[in-house]
Amino acid sequence: MGWDARNLGLGDTLLPFTLDATGRNRIADGWILAIVLVVFLWLPGFWLLCLAVRRSLNPLSHPLARALARFGAQAEIAAAVEAETPQAQRIGAARMSPNWLWFYTFGTLELFRLDDIVWVHKSDQLDSSGNIVGCAYTVCDCHGVSVTVQASQDEAVALLAALKPRIPWTHFEFSSELADRWEKNRAALVAEVMQRRARMEGHFRSSD
Repeated sequence: MGWDARNLGLGDTLLPFTLDATGRNRIADGWILAIVLVVFLWLPGFWLLCLAVRRSLNPLSHPLARALARFGAQAEIAAAVEAETPQAQRIGAARMSPNWLWFYTFGTLELFRLDDIVWVHKSDQLDSSGNIVGCAYTVCDCHGVSVTVQASQDEAVALLAALKPRIPWTHFEFSSELADRWEKNRAALVAEVMQRRARMEGHFRSSD
């Protein structure tokens, strides 16, 4: 007699069943989840910690310090900007003081000395139908630094209007010629604007 449910009198009481053999898969899933948590949570935190330590050991590596470096002694420049901050005019994301223009883009300070700016222009962003869907302005200086900032139409127009009487030697329009000169012959463009600045400042001094 074999092990037959009918022989044991259990034919009407045994129910269908399945065997759960997925234990290994659950363990594998647990390891995958642990790896994902390490990659997406622990590693970014560790990277930020290393970045903070590096900047504390070398303050000159901080984005603020790098933004000031092209103007000279960083401590002196920082003090000069701080001294003018209470006088700064706020125009959207930008701040303009008597001698400086600055704003933050993606958490990084962008700083310009007004007298160094050679080209500022507004640009409209169009969709496929030619409708204006956004606006930005670009600031370029004699050090070769160029930064584009998203802004509303009113903010971009207001910034250019505030800058024009302060730095009248600067180019304030966009043209393909200026874009080509900025890309291919930047030194000559900078020299031209700096010469115009020297002439205009000399004229202002003689008028006084």
